[in-house]
Amino acid sequence: MNLTPSYGKTFCMKTEVITSIKDERVVFARSLQKRSERIRTRSFLVEGKEAIEWVIKSPCELWYIFAHDKEPLESWPVPVLTCSEGILKKISTASHLIPFIGIASLPEEPCEPSDLMVIFDGVQDFGNIGTIVRTASAFGIDDFASTSETFDLFQRKSVDVSRGTVFSSRLVNYPDAKSSVAALKKAGYQIVVTALEGSTLQSLATLAPKKTAIVFGNETNGVSKEMLELADLKIQIPLATSVDSLNVGVAAGITLYEIKLKVILMKLKEKIQGSLGRNLSCAHRFLRSVFDEKLQAVSDLTAEQAILLMVLACDEEGEKEEAMVPLIEKGYLIENENVVRITDKGREVLGAIWNVQEAAENRALAGFLPHERKEFLRLLEKVQSNLLL
Repeated sequence: MNLTPSYGKTFCMKTEVITSIKDERVVFARSLQKRSERIRTRSFLVEGKEAIEWVIKSPCELWYIFAHDKEPLESWPVPVLTCSEGILKKISTASHLIPFIGIASLPEEPCEPSDLMVIFDGVQDFGNIGTIVRTASAFGIDDFASTSETFDLFQRKSVDVSRGTVFSSRLVNYPDAKSSVAALKKAGYQIVVTALEGSTLQSLATLAPKKTAIVFGNETNGVSKEMLELADLKIQIPLATSVDSLNVGVAAGITLYEIKLKVILMKLKEKIQGSLGRNLSCAHRFLRSVFDEKLQAVSDLTAEQAILLMVLACDEEGEKEEAMVPLIEKGYLIENENVVRITDKGREVLGAIWNVQEAAENRALAGFLPHERKEFLRLLEKVQSNLLL
C-alpha cells in the first residue's frame, strides 16, 4: 500500500473506516511519534483541527486524516479515515483524545535560503523553538538551520506555539556547528552570534553588506564555544545587573527586530531601485519621452494630448477638462453642454500618428519574442486588475 499518495487540493468526501491498529497507515502514523522517523521520512503528525487547517494553507502536503468515528463527517481536501477513540489515542502523542489527526510531508523543492536566516545551536525546548519560528515569521524570515541532524520543528508543542508557522518554514540540518558555519559562509552568509560574551551591543553593531545568519544558543549554556569561535560578529543585549540572561525566545524577538531593521536600512537604496512602483514609473516616463519625441516630428500634438484623444476614441465621450481646450480649438474635439467627443478630424490625426505609438512600443519591447510580448502585456493587465480590487 502506498502510504504517501499525492492528492490534489480540491475538496472531496472520500472516507474509509479503519478498524485495526495493524493497518499500514496507522503503523506509519504511530512511527511519526519518533523524531528520527519524522526526519527520515520528512513526514509528521498534524494533531487537531486547527493544525490541519494551518497545514492545508502551507506549502506542505497533507495526505490523509484520521477522524474520530463519533465526530460529524466534514469535507477535507484529502481522504478521511474514520476510527475509534482507542486507535486515535495510539496514534497521538497526547494523553487525551484528539479527534482529528493528519499525516503530512514537507515539500520536495530544494531549500534556497534567503538573505536573512536563523541558526538553532542547541536550542532544545519545544516551546522556545515554536516561539522563535513564529517571531522570525513575523519579520519575514522563513529559513532556518540547525547544528544537529536530529533537530526537528514538528513536535506538537512547537507546532502549537508557532501557530502553524513551522509548516511554512524551511530547515537545513547540519551535523555540528563547524559544518553549518562552513556551508553558510560558502553560500555568502556572515554569522552573527547573540551571547553574553558579545563584544558589541547589538543596537550599535555594524553588519557587512551581505546575507546574514543569526545564531541562538542553548537555554542553559548559550551558544556553543565552537560557534563563538567561528562567528563573524558577536553581539549582546544590554541587561540590568540584576538580570544575567533572557529567555532565548524573548532574546530572539529583540535581536530579530534590530537585525531586520539594520538589514532593511542597509538595503533601502537597493529595495527602492528594485521596487515595482519605481520600475513601472521609470518605464512609463521613458516611454512617454520616446513617444513625445517621435510625435513632434509628425504632428502638433503633445504626448498628453495624443493620449487624451486615444481615451476619447475608446470611451466615445467624456466630461470637459482644461487640458482638452487646445484640442477643441484645433477641431480635434467638439464640446456640447460640457460633454466632449472626438471629431472625424481627431480620428484622422490618431490614424496618422498610430505608427508613432507602435514605433515607441517596439522600441520599449525590443528583443522580446512574440510570445514574450503577449505574456508581458498579460501580466501588466493582471497588475492593473489587482490594484483595482
